[in-house]
Amino acid sequence: MENTGRLVRTPDIEDLVKGWTIPACAAVTVDTSQVLLATGEVTMANRRMLIVFNNSSSVIYVGPTGVTTSSGIPVLPNDYWPWPSSADLYAIAAGAGNDVRVMEAT
Repeated sequence: MENTGRLVRTPDIEDLVKGWTIPACAAVTVDTSQVLLATGEVTMANRRMLIVFNNSSSVIYVGPTGVTTSSGIPVLPNDYWPWPSSADLYAIAAGAGNDVRVMEAT
């Protein structure tokens, strides 16, 4: 990421996954209970990157298991958050029915 002083510019998705295989994308509904952000029931084996796009009109919060709206990292509406890790990532929101899109890359 490019440091522009106090703000950090999020890299373009194309730059993040250049040369990687994008085997799966999915829609996930984020409610008031934590949900695993993955394209299936479990995190994809050998995943190198998870990209989370908040397709809802509400803020969602991401973090490790046990994430809350107080402890999670906020992802604003119509914004995305890259997770360059194979570790599980969870999301939660203050309200129900939030549409979130996820893409896993290997």
